[in-house]
Parts: sequence; C-alpha cells; structure tokens
Amino acid sequence: MKLFSETRGPVLELTRHFAGRMFESELFSAAGSWRSAAIGAFSMLLVTGVAAFYTGKLPVGRANASIASESGRMLLFMAISGLLAVFQWQALLPSRSDYLALAGLPVRPRKVFTARFLAFGLFAATAVATLTFLPSLLAPPIAPEHSLLTNAAARGVTSSMACFFALFTMVTVQGALLNLLPGRVYARCSGYVQGISAAIFFLCALESWHVAEWADAGTFLESFAWAPPVWFVCLQTDLLGRGNDSMQALGERAVWASAAALVSAVAIYFVSYWRYRNLLLESSAPARTGATRGFNWIELLVRDPRRAAVLEFMDKTLSRSRAHRLTLLGYGGLAFGLLINSVLLALAAAHWRVDWDTLLRFMVLYWPLAASMILIPGLRHALSVPAELNANWIFRIHESLGRAQWMSAVEMFVLAYAVLPVFVLLTPAAIMVLGWAVGLRMVALESLAALSIFEFLFYSWQKLPFTCAYT
Repeated sequence: MKLFSETRGPVLELTRHFAGRMFESELFSAAGSWRSAAIGAFSMLLVTGVAAFYTGKLPVGRANASIASESGRMLLFMAISGLLAVFQWQALLPSRSDYLALAGLPVRPRKVFTARFLAFGLFAATAVATLTFLPSLLAPPIAPEHSLLTNAAARGVTSSMACFFALFTMVTVQGALLNLLPGRVYARCSGYVQGISAAIFFLCALESWHVAEWADAGTFLESFAWAPPVWFVCLQTDLLGRGNDSMQALGERAVWASAAALVSAVAIYFVSYWRYRNLLLESSAPARTGATRGFNWIELLVRDPRRAAVLEFMDKTLSRSRAHRLTLLGYGGLAFGLLINSVLLALAAAHWRVDWDTLLRFMVLYWPLAASMILIPGLRHALSVPAELNANWIFRIHESLGRAQWMSAVEMFVLAYAVLPVFVLLTPAAIMVLGWAVGLRMVALESLAALSIFEFLFYSWQKLPFTCAYT
C-alpha cells in the first residue's frame, strides 16, 4: 500500500486522478461512487465474456463452422470494446474543467494530456483483460491436442488484440475529426459520430449471436475475408497450428491491422495536442447573437408564456448539452440496432427470400412499438440528468411556482420528441401497406400502446427536467 500512498511525480499522480474519475459521471453515478460503478461495469464484462463461450457447443470436425462460431464471439468482443470507446469518448481527451482545475498548479498542459491518455490506456487494458483472459481460461478448448493453457493463451491474445483494434480505431476516428473539422463543427459532429458508431456496435453485438449460422459449406472464409473478426480468428487458428496458407495470410493481416491502429491512434492523439487546446479556448468564446430569429415551433403552438418558457429551456438544454445528446444518441443507436436486427432475423427466417410486402407489414407492425419502448425511457433518462448539478438549488427554491405548467410542458415535450416522430413516419407506410381503413386503425392502436408506455413511465414524474438529481 506504501507504493500507492506516496507521491510519484505529476504524470503518475494525474493518471491516478483521471483513472479514479473514469466512472464519475452524472449520467451513471453520483460523485464519489465510482468504485460501485466500476465493480458493476467490470462484473458485466466478465459475465458477458464467459457467456460468449457457452452459448452453444463448439462444432467438432467442421472447421468452417468452428471458424464461424469463433468469429461471432470475436465480433461480440470487438462490439463491446467499441461501445466502451464510444461511451468513454470524453475520457480520451482532457476537458476544459481539467485545465481550469489544474491551472494554479505547476503542471504543464502536456503532462495533463499524457496522464489522460495513460488513464484511458489503463482503463482499456483492465476492461479488455476482464472481458477476454479469464473467460478464455474457462472456455472449452479449440484444439484438444494442445493443453488448456495453450488454448487459453491463443484465445486471450487474439481476443485482446481484436478489442484493442476496435478501441484504438475509435481513438483514431476522434483524432481525425479533431484535426479535420473546425471547433464548433467538431463539438456537434462528434456527437452524431458517437450516435452512429453506437448504432453500428449495438447491431454488431446483436448479430454476433447469429454468425455461427452463416457457415455454409466451405464458403465462410471466402465470403467474409474482408471482416476484421475473421482475421483475428484466423490468427488464433494459426497460433494453434491448425491454419492453412489463406488463414496464415489473414492472420498476418490481423497483426498489421492491430499495429496500424495502435500507431495511428498514438500519433494522431499527440498530434492533436495543440489543436485541442485551441478548440477548448474556441468553444469557450461567447456565441454570436444574430439580429434575426429563425422559425420557432414553440411560439407557434404554445400560447401560455410559462409553458413556452419551459419548453424553450428544455429544447435549448437538449441541443447544447453534449452529455444529454450522447444519452439520446445512445438510446437511438440501440433502437436502430434492434430494428435492423429484427429485419435481418425476419429475412433469415425466410431463408433470405425477399418478399417486400411481407417485410413492410412486419416493419409497420413491429417497429413503432419497439422504437417507443426504447425512445420514451431514453428521453426520461435524459430529462432526469441535471445539466448543471451545482445550480439545482435555484430550482429547489422556486419549484413550487408553476408546477402545473412544468408538468404539462414535460408531457408536450416527450410527445413531440419521442412519440409523434415515430407515428408521423409510420402513418404513410401503414396506409400504403394495409390500406386506409386498416392502416389508420393500426396507427391508432399502436399510438394508444405508445401513450400507455408514456403514461406508465411518467405517471409519478415530479422532477424538474435537466435541473435536479433528486426525486
């Protein structure tokens, strides 16, 4: 314990500081409870890693099916690693508050930057080891002719390389956006990139459980030689002495891809040092106010000034707060991944024979309810996260004033942002597929179900949105 209690220099101390704050976020946990959040997160990683190896018996005597099954597991590990990088996106770079908090200390900004990178590297290494190494020891062997330790080592090394490939690829993407986009564009564009990346990784994680079913006779490697999970499975097979020439070539591709991802991530990260400091200063500049105002739907639809002010406040907070945008984009990515996965499962059940009429009927009947079950709880979560926790005392003092207008505005806001868009897009498709009479009745029925979900979740809602962390 003496090793950790003594001061070891600014970089090490800052690394310990940033590593301890990795899980301290208003989105997930209260300040100071990072240990509980970390234990829960790593326990979920461990359980997921073990479950990935026990979702079915490993095919014996069918090399192609075995490679497909291992590719599915590798895809799951890469998807989880990509999601970790997406949701810890802000932990990759120091924030303005980090620089301001440390401004009075004799610490160079370069050391702050280096410590933040080391903290993320420590977090990534711990997460990857939890996800891959212990489950590899518990998993059934791939090559029975080798010892259990040899099988576990081959699995653990290649799975870790695949996870780091996904993590460092996301670091490279962030660095590329940082260096290619202007400051104000980067702040908004990076949020959308996070949302799209979350949708892709969610979809990959869902599809990973079905990769083993794609192992048609002798065609898996030829069909999916372009996919990174297959490269790492071929490397794993080659390390166990079971690979042929084509597998060896794909395994070498995995090694080169991992090295390229690591080198490019480190290089672009430190190239971004001066650029990122300028971005922090640029983003802190006051926004210019124009003389003309654009179209405002709130003023058009809401006449009560209190409700209009509340809706305006919620709309501005949602559009300006990066944390809240990330929350909604994460839920949107989950919804998109589930909806696309449902279509893929329906096509697989029909043996990939595309019947557009049946497929559209399935989408009209299933998608609205599935989207409502994800988007409405997601918006509720976003509304419950304070935009500025230190300022909630202002709202505690005045929360009794206009409470009815607050609650009415919340209802209108959720309906406008989470329920209405789904059914505005649904109605033309439902009428086209089912006809006017049946289509309108189906839309009415699904709207009633969505409103029931909303009523169930918001029946006891008494929070002022974006303003407080208490019930």
